[in-house]
Amino acid sequence: MRVIQLVNFEIIKADYLRFCSCLHKKPSFRFLLRILRLPEYRTLLCYRLKGSWLLFLIKIIFKITSFYYPLFILCPKVGKGLFIQHGFSTIIACNSIGDNCWINQQVTIGHTQDGCPTIGNNCHFSSGCKVIGPIHIGDIVGIPAKIIKTRKDMDSEWVRF
Repeated sequence: MRVIQLVNFEIIKADYLRFCSCLHKKPSFRFLLRILRLPEYRTLLCYRLKGSWLLFLIKIIFKITSFYYPLFILCPKVGKGLFIQHGFSTIIACNSIGDNCWINQQVTIGHTQDGCPTIGNNCHFSSGCKVIGPIHIGDIVGIPAKIIKTRKDMDSEWVRF
């Protein structure tokens, strides 16, 4: 027997407001219709509706109006306010992601046979960076473009070359 979960609209609202903030737009119904065309927001919305009866309806609407977009979120817990900018070719497979994280294009957050990363609050992953393995990324950490991070737990820092 499949259990239908309740939808947490507060988290969906926080995601929408975060997208408005990051894109420097005022929240409005018109901008909501515009943001639903973004594959990054649609993928995040489908993730939030997972296990809900609304997901079926949303996926039908998105199938009719969109094309294939390689953005994958395979994470049991994603905090509110996740912003994915240009999420093309982005893979997010980790234990958890904190609140208000920013992820750019071609980012890989992935696992090895040893385990998955854990991401804290207010982290920024620039384009092309890779975080792989059982690493803990703490709060307020930024990882610049094209950096491959496989070791050393971090907290409140920008990774340097």
